[in-house]
Amino acid sequence: MSELELFSTDSLVEELLNRHDHGAIALMKVDAKPDMNLLFRRWIGNSHTTVGLLFDISQTILEEMHEDDVDEDEL
Repeated sequence: MSELELFSTDSLVEELLNRHDHGAIALMKVDAKPDMNLLFRRWIGNSHTTVGLLFDISQTILEEMHEDDVDEDEL
């Protein structure tokens, strides 16, 4: 067992957020309970800055998705 397994998700997220001025964490566990997904959302810092961080990561994900689509089409 990893030492991290000894800590709850809440404790791990709180520790990460406490180390930064702005941040957001979103997690999802599919079928956490029968026919139910579990969503976990936390954020810290200035709302506008945090939204900017989320926008940046969403743009990065979309760019990588686009690159993957182009790579597959070229094969």
